[in-house]
Amino acid sequence: MLSPLTTLVRTIDATIGLPEETSRIPPVTAVVVGTIALATLLGIGVAVDAADDVAIGLVLGIVLAVAIALAASDRPVTIVAGTGLLLVAAPLFVYVPVYRFFDLGRPLSSVVVVSGALVGYGIVRFRFDAFGTRVGYVALGQLFGAIAAASLVTVGLVFTRVETVSAVFGEAVPSVGDAIDVLLVPSPSETALVEFSALIALAVVAVWLALAALPIVQLVPGRHETAVDDALDIVDNVLGATFALCVVTFVVSLAALGNVNRLEAVYYDLSPTLHAVLSTVVESSLLRLLLVQVILVSFVVAVAVELLAAVGTRRLDDAPSRIVPAVLWGLLFVVAIAVAAPSVLESVAGSLEPAQERALTTATEEFGPVVVGLLAGVVGLWFAGVALLAIPAASGLGFVPDRTAGVRLVMGGTFLATVAGAVGGIGTVVLVGGIVATMVIWDVGEFGLGLTEELGRSAPTRHGELVHVAGSVVVGGLLFAGTIATAGFLAGTTLEGALVLPALVFATVAAVALTIAIRG
Repeated sequence: MLSPLTTLVRTIDATIGLPEETSRIPPVTAVVVGTIALATLLGIGVAVDAADDVAIGLVLGIVLAVAIALAASDRPVTIVAGTGLLLVAAPLFVYVPVYRFFDLGRPLSSVVVVSGALVGYGIVRFRFDAFGTRVGYVALGQLFGAIAAASLVTVGLVFTRVETVSAVFGEAVPSVGDAIDVLLVPSPSETALVEFSALIALAVVAVWLALAALPIVQLVPGRHETAVDDALDIVDNVLGATFALCVVTFVVSLAALGNVNRLEAVYYDLSPTLHAVLSTVVESSLLRLLLVQVILVSFVVAVAVELLAAVGTRRLDDAPSRIVPAVLWGLLFVVAIAVAAPSVLESVAGSLEPAQERALTTATEEFGPVVVGLLAGVVGLWFAGVALLAIPAASGLGFVPDRTAGVRLVMGGTFLATVAGAVGGIGTVVLVGGIVATMVIWDVGEFGLGLTEELGRSAPTRHGELVHVAGSVVVGGLLFAGTIATAGFLAGTTLEGALVLPALVFATVAAVALTIAIRG
C-alpha cells in the first residue's frame, strides 16, 4: 500500500509533471545541480549584500513556474488554481526587478532578483511541465483571458461616463470630442431623426460585430448548441432588419430635408401623435447616451476577443471552455481592485511628484478612484503578460530548447549572478567560483539528461550519475584552486590593484579547460 506522501507525489506528477516523451533530469543530478546553483547564488548574494534579493528571486521563479504548470494542465481544478496564482505571480515576477531598478535605484539588486528567479524557475522545470511553446501559450492564454475580462469591465465603467470621456477628448483631441458631442447632444428636430437613424445603425453594426467575435456556441454545453445557434440566427435577422430600416429612414430623411424647410412638418402632418412620440425618442439625451455606450462597449468586446484569440486563446487545445475560470478570476480581480483602490490611491498620492499628484487627483475626480485603480491594474497586467510572452518565444525560436530548458535556466541564472557579482566588485574567489560552478552545472545536467534518454526514466542511474558528478566536481575544484593560486601570484606582482581583469581571464581559461577535460 502506498503512503499518502507517495500518492500525493504521483498525483502531482500525473497532473503537472513532464510528459513521458520529454527528457527529465534524474534525481541525483537534479539535487547536485540545484545545490551548486543555490550555493553559488547565496555566496554571491552575501558578497554583494543582496542575500534577501536571492531569496525573493527564488520564490518568484518557483511560484511563477508552478502557476504556469497548473494553468497549462488539463484538469479543471488545477486550471482554476493556476490561473488565480498566475494573476498574482506574473506582475510580481515582472515588476519586482523593475521596481528595485528604477524606484529604489538598486540595479545590482534587480539583477540578483532576476538571477534567483531564473534558478528557481529552472529547478521547478526539472520536474514539472512549466516551460515550452505549448505550455507558455496555454498558460498565458488563461492570463490574457482574465485580463480581457477585467479590461471589458473597466472599459464599461469608463464609458458609463461618456460625458467625461467627451470632455477629456475635447481637451486632448478636439475633433474626437466634437464627434462624440454630435452623437450625444440632439440637434434641432428637423435633423434629429437623421442623426438618430445613423446612431441606431452604428449600434446594430457594433452589436453584430461583438456577437460574431464571441465564441458563444462553443462555450455552451453540447446539448444546447443547436438551440443557441438558432437563437443567434434570429438575433442576426432582427439586427439585419433593424439596420435596413435605419438605412431607409436615413435616406428618406435626407431627401425630405432637401425638399422642405423643416422635416418635422412631414411627419407632423401625417400624425401629430407620431410627431410627439418620435420627437421624444429621437431627441432623448438619455437614450442617445445609452446607444453610444452600447456602440463603444460592443466595439471594445469585438476587438478584445480578436486580440485574445491572436495572442493565445486559439492555442488552448481546442477547448474554449478553459476561458471560463479566466473570466471568473478577471471579475474577482475587478472586485479586489474596487475594494482596495480608494485607500491605495490615497497612500500612493503622497509619494508622487507634484505634477504626478495633480494628474492623479484630476483623474480621480473625473472618473472616481475605482476606475482609476482598475485602469492602472489592467494596464499593468497587460504589460506583464506581454513581457511573459518571452517564455513561449524563447522555446519556439530555439533559444531555450525544451530538452535542456531546466538546465539552461539554472545555468543562466548562475552566470547572471556571477556577472552581477563582477560588476559589484566581489572577490576573486567568489567570481571564479561562480564561473566554474556555471560550467559544472551545464556538464552535470547535460550528462544526466543523456543518461535518462539512453537508459529510460525507470532505469537505475544513480551509480553513473555519482561517478560523473564526482569527476566534474574534482576537475572543477582543481581548476578553481589553480586559478585562485594564479590570481594570488599575480596580486603580488606589479599588477597589484588590478585583480579583476586577470581573474576574469584566468577564470575563462579555467572554464574552457574544465569543459575540454570533462568532455575530452
